[in-house]
Amino acid sequence: MPKLAKKVGIGFGVLFGILILAIIILPFVINVDSYRPEIVKAANENINGKLELGKLKLSLWGQIRIEVDGFSVHDKKGNTVVAAKDVFFHLPFAPLISGSPVLTFKMKWPEIRVVKDKAGKLNVLSLMKPAKDKKEEPAATASTEKAKIPGMVSRAALGIEMTDAQLSYRDEGTNLVSEVKDLNLRIHNISLTKPSDFEMWASLDTRMGKTLAVKGPAKLTGKLSPQFEGSDFKSGTLTMKGDMDGVAISLPGLFEKKAGLATNLQLDVTVTPTSATVKSLKAAFFNVVVDGSGTVKGLDTTPVVDLKMAAAPFELKPWSELLPMLKAYELGGSAGFNADLGGTSDAPEYKAHLDFKNITAKAPNLKAQPRFDGFVSVVTDRVENATLTMKAPGNDLKVVASVISFKAPKITVNLTSAGGLDLDQLIEFPKTAAAAKTEPAEGGEAGKGATAKADDFDAMLDPLRQNEMMLKATLNAKATFPFIKAKGVKMSAMNAAMTLKDLNLALDSFSMNVFEGKIFMSMSAALKPKTPTYRMKMDVTGLDMQKAVESQYALFKNTVVGKANFKMEGTGSSFNPDPAKKNLNATGHMRVDNAVFTTIDVGKIAQEAIGKALNDLSKTIPGLKGQSVPQVKGDTRYESVSSDFTIGGGKFSAPNFAAKARPNNGIDFNGATEVGIIDYSLRANWELVDTYNITHARDLSVETNGIRVNPLLADGGNPVRLPIKVGGTCFAPEINYGAVPEALAKVAMNNVAKAVEAKAKAEVQKRVQQEVQKVAPQVQQEVGKALKGLFGK
Repeated sequence: MPKLAKKVGIGFGVLFGILILAIIILPFVINVDSYRPEIVKAANENINGKLELGKLKLSLWGQIRIEVDGFSVHDKKGNTVVAAKDVFFHLPFAPLISGSPVLTFKMKWPEIRVVKDKAGKLNVLSLMKPAKDKKEEPAATASTEKAKIPGMVSRAALGIEMTDAQLSYRDEGTNLVSEVKDLNLRIHNISLTKPSDFEMWASLDTRMGKTLAVKGPAKLTGKLSPQFEGSDFKSGTLTMKGDMDGVAISLPGLFEKKAGLATNLQLDVTVTPTSATVKSLKAAFFNVVVDGSGTVKGLDTTPVVDLKMAAAPFELKPWSELLPMLKAYELGGSAGFNADLGGTSDAPEYKAHLDFKNITAKAPNLKAQPRFDGFVSVVTDRVENATLTMKAPGNDLKVVASVISFKAPKITVNLTSAGGLDLDQLIEFPKTAAAAKTEPAEGGEAGKGATAKADDFDAMLDPLRQNEMMLKATLNAKATFPFIKAKGVKMSAMNAAMTLKDLNLALDSFSMNVFEGKIFMSMSAALKPKTPTYRMKMDVTGLDMQKAVESQYALFKNTVVGKANFKMEGTGSSFNPDPAKKNLNATGHMRVDNAVFTTIDVGKIAQEAIGKALNDLSKTIPGLKGQSVPQVKGDTRYESVSSDFTIGGGKFSAPNFAAKARPNNGIDFNGATEVGIIDYSLRANWELVDTYNITHARDLSVETNGIRVNPLLADGGNPVRLPIKVGGTCFAPEINYGAVPEALAKVAMNNVAKAVEAKAKAEVQKRVQQEVQKVAPQVQQEVGKALKGLFGK
């Protein structure tokens, strides 16, 4: 026995020596680098780019180790995708001898450069060439035995380790650049029979773009357990955890996530050749926790998905920590949602329901804090119901909407209020400053110089015209409010109905009561043409224009106030102010009862006209020298101001304008009036008729050559009439009295002539009567009869 033991010991010693000698000699005898050209050739035949591989070196100390003197992979543009210098494969002897070999691929300090081109393609995904179609192999017969995997292969394992990698990402379309340093990856036991685990972690300290900063530790860990039956995959389980709680994310002014806020994911999935089951999915971000579960069936044919996710109600107030913009609004309330995803990739089906309750917010211009409640229910291709309610002191609003089909949306919206909207209780409207002058600047047209370049409202509709979804969209909207009050103006009994089809927007009906009057309106607009066209119809009854002016409606400020009745129907094109005014064509009728002109003082005009006429007439009728009419006191008021009118070519024309004064409280006038709706020019030919002798011009008389002419300026029992012209603008009327002296002179001369003729007749009659006194009474009687027949007395 001692000799046998000695011989065995010598044998093992010799064997050990031979192994040591082999470990020393074999790396010099076996030239693994000779395989490098074949490896490079095979790789380059299968990638859209180029592999560059450094020298290969074999080492057998304690392991089989093949070292690579660096490698790099370039895309077809020549850009480096992956590069590393410290790379090696190693296969420990112990596992190999036991029949369970473990091959590990390791890289240190590699560089990975991901580029997304302007077409949206990633260079890393375009590296591999498409697999060539293989010839179909004959179907296996029933008697064919399943292939068996050799025991050593089934027990073999592969490992991958990457340490201190540098990952860069560049988007050529947006010029976004991002870098991640110290990226590490470890995958152990990639095997057919053993569970494998993996982990990836990095200490992020990077900036994406110019402003987005990401800093802190991120880690992803997981475990994969496959099960095979022979060579066939039977099932597998995957558990995974992602943790970015310690990562701080900053987008100044927009988003601020501090380190320590929850940002993590947990996933547990079981997979078979035909299905996948998500046992649990839990994702947490800040105070939102999403739980999910579900299945995917038919992985071998057509996958059918059935996933469910839900988030319990979460408070919105803390979100001001993440979104700085919300701090000023002090957002409050809660929200939660649940969603079901199902169907196939060709026919997806999903349901989602979002609830929000007691949503409140503050704003600088809000007097009170409104509260919002509501929900949104989405089913596959439609919004089944979206409901929003708002309540605040003096205010309540309910909005109910639905959308059928997102490809060709059919939208329905209903707005209602039970008690009305008193916006004065809700909103702090800015104080109205003194009205800015709206008349044209000196030497220029109205509105010019206001802005360097006016907004093109017609062009703003281009996105709608180019959007296929909007071209197919239809809308049916209705609004019903008992009243809306804003800036002291109360609009009651408001009802509106609006439709949209083929980009034809129609206000089918609109009605409301305001300023003690009623407004009815309808309008349609074709939005598809480059220059939109429209039609409109309006009917206004009993509108108190004085109250409108007092409520700062500047539209009526420089016109006339009173109770307005107004009808108009017309067409136009363009939503840009100046073209819209030029292209508007309309006809209508207006009437204002109990009216007062706000910028034209008719009494003063009449007084000035008569004064100028008297000055001119005194040169031919000396008796008028020094005479005048008293100042007209008080406002001149009118029973009615009315006219038909047309609008066209940027002009408002009222051909039969007539203002009928209240008895003894104004001066009538009538004629033609034209107002420029672009330059506010005013052109009018009026005749002022002093029906009630307000100016006392009818009382003027003169005595010439012993003859009293009374009235001098009125034609018999008719009132004094004054033809005048008005020019200038609505803001600065220019009165032309040129025709008044001539018209009054004609009346005065006619009255003087009549007076002279009457005096001459009276003198002839007197002389004849004197002669008659001398004759006999009988003759006297006959002559008297004759004279009576001659002179009419």
